[in-house]
Amino acid sequence: MRINWWDYKNNKNYKIPDKSLIKLKEKIFNRLEDKGSLCLEIIEEYEDSELNLKEFVLSLRFELVCISGEITFTQDEATKILGFDINHKLNYIRKRNSSNRFSLWRLNDMIDRIELIWGEKAKNCDNLIQKYKDLNKDLKEYPHQQHNVGDPHYFKEILPGELDKAYIFGFLGHDGFTSTGYRIGLRINPKDKIIINRLIYLIDLDKSKVKVRLETRSLIYKGESKEYESLKLKFVCKPMYGELENLGDIGSGTEKKKVPPLIKNLVEVAKQKSSDDWMSTLEGRTALAWLLGTYDAEGTYQGHYIGVIYSSQREYLKEIKELFEINTKVSVIEEPGVKIVFGKVCNAKGCYRLSISSKNVMIAMMENYWYSLNRKRPDEYKLSSNGLDNYLGSFNFS
Repeated sequence: MRINWWDYKNNKNYKIPDKSLIKLKEKIFNRLEDKGSLCLEIIEEYEDSELNLKEFVLSLRFELVCISGEITFTQDEATKILGFDINHKLNYIRKRNSSNRFSLWRLNDMIDRIELIWGEKAKNCDNLIQKYKDLNKDLKEYPHQQHNVGDPHYFKEILPGELDKAYIFGFLGHDGFTSTGYRIGLRINPKDKIIINRLIYLIDLDKSKVKVRLETRSLIYKGESKEYESLKLKFVCKPMYGELENLGDIGSGTEKKKVPPLIKNLVEVAKQKSSDDWMSTLEGRTALAWLLGTYDAEGTYQGHYIGVIYSSQREYLKEIKELFEINTKVSVIEEPGVKIVFGKVCNAKGCYRLSISSKNVMIAMMENYWYSLNRKRPDEYKLSSNGLDNYLGSFNFS
């Protein structure tokens, strides 16, 4: 019985083929005869979807222990269940400790499979595989890894106080995008190229192996076609793609956009710590950095201490308003509905706005994080070009 473990890892509904189960039944009956009756029942429970794959293997192993007092899988049976010859793999690891043939994913997967079959008896195998990992610090994370990101797990989590990460995540949530093939990208106004600069710097992206393109796009605005220039950065990174998806929606095209659960939780914890001054807590400051990234991506500065965030989704803006205790209403710029554009019928999403005219919120955003877009900040809160250069160190995007 050979399990396709790659399919199982990527599809929790994966089932062992019927032919393999029939062969397993035959082997158990030939070796154990009547003693194997419960083993056969376990296989039937798996066939009837009463057990998942892991429960099935563990139950079968436990029953074999009860019958013989020890695991009685033969080497041949273990090879078929594991999907590889354990002696062959371990011998390769012993003899070629300097090889980079195995990825970390493959090694961890190997440990999982061995422990599933032998439990605590797999300890020596675990130790050998761990030694191999310790001797090879430059192993690839997963098979056929091709990304050029120095910190592929930058967005694995956003902890209180990680303001850079929260800000850029807020920006990506609106002007970023993801697509098939684990592609991640950012499309921005050319005058805001510092944001691409920032992303490249923060995730340690090898800029010599990616391209930033200047694009011209035609968009419909208030019934008229207008051309807009934008800078577009696109790169591939499988780990980052998955972790960004876990954090929340990327891009503004999501059908029903919501404030990411992570940001809601930060605000909740901040308010529990200090209901009167929650924005000054580490959690509150991190949430404010996300709000500033959102404002920079989807907003405009209207003078004095007033900024506006736009969205085609009214409920999303209401959610932001309530969460951050902004004391203005969400107003309508254009109602959604059927419209005639250049003689064609189209469905317009509508447009809404939320003014951040609460002086305490606007100032709190600006004082909390200085490295946002200067053109969207009040004059007294702008950062000099030297200040930005110092922040980015010797790195310079051109």
